[in-house]
Amino acid sequence: MPLQLQPIPELEPVFSAWRKNRFWDALVSAWDVRTVGLREDLAELGSDFLLRACSQAIKWNQNRKQSAKVPETLKKWLTSPFEPPNCLVICDSGDLPWAVEQREFMLRIHLECTRTLLEAGVWTASEKSVTTSELRQLAERLVADVRQLLPVGFSVPVGFIRDLLDRLIHDDSRQRVRQSVRVGVALVSKNAQDEPGMIARAKLELLAEGKGDVYPDPVMAFVSRGTTTTNGGDRDDFAEAERSAWREALVLLGLSPATSSSEWANHFDVRWQLFDPMTSSETPLLPPRLTGDSAGGAFALGIAQLLARELETALLTGVAHDPS
Repeated sequence: MPLQLQPIPELEPVFSAWRKNRFWDALVSAWDVRTVGLREDLAELGSDFLLRACSQAIKWNQNRKQSAKVPETLKKWLTSPFEPPNCLVICDSGDLPWAVEQREFMLRIHLECTRTLLEAGVWTASEKSVTTSELRQLAERLVADVRQLLPVGFSVPVGFIRDLLDRLIHDDSRQRVRQSVRVGVALVSKNAQDEPGMIARAKLELLAEGKGDVYPDPVMAFVSRGTTTTNGGDRDDFAEAERSAWREALVLLGLSPATSSSEWANHFDVRWQLFDPMTSSETPLLPPRLTGDSAGGAFALGIAQLLARELETALLTGVAHDPS
């Protein structure tokens, strides 16, 4: 479906560049829009807008196309203070400060990953110029560099950064996937003004070379996860449910999270993604915010299934997979 002209004139250069498949130029144009616009005004660009723009920047650098401008632009944007425009980080008029802060951090992570790959001389395209070990090292270094920038109560596992780096250079790499499962997840509205709650489809993937972390697929990066306001203050319901799902899954399997009986499992990660249950397509479900702890039980059950399948595979083949 062709893109339609937007009612906000200041955003037209963004859509004009996008229609010409100049995704990086579209991002540069969006960065210059300071007075108007929200993320919902750029919805037609798709959930992978930033991934495609940053991936193209790396490719352009590889082909020496505007090669000097991309690193200089990244340096200018990432120089403190980091001040992205509203159209890249504020979803709608009902957005909350914690959600905007998370999206600002995710935007910065995308740009930092792009800069890291450029500095490392890593290319996109069919030529694979980075090993699995090198990708993990880049991710660990990046996590250490940005730790002090994390929003309160928010965490970014090494596995997520590694997936993002991989996605920027290999489009949709699935090299680490060992098992996958789909479960129903209740998404409950906490605000009478929000859309009604629904049952979403969640795809959970068991990944090798992990640390026992649970995190979203990079395409879900700008879905803010966390805080529900209660009478007692703010609490990180969704984020906590996400973190605790791993421990609960081990308990379901009869393993103690704090003992050596679960040590083998802690060398895996689990990546999740949501889909609309009313469609048969693989289009991601991308609500602006995820709050509440209703997903925790479904995640725990799905993770337990993944680990049980991995154990069963090892027993049937007689070979225990070494995920590290």
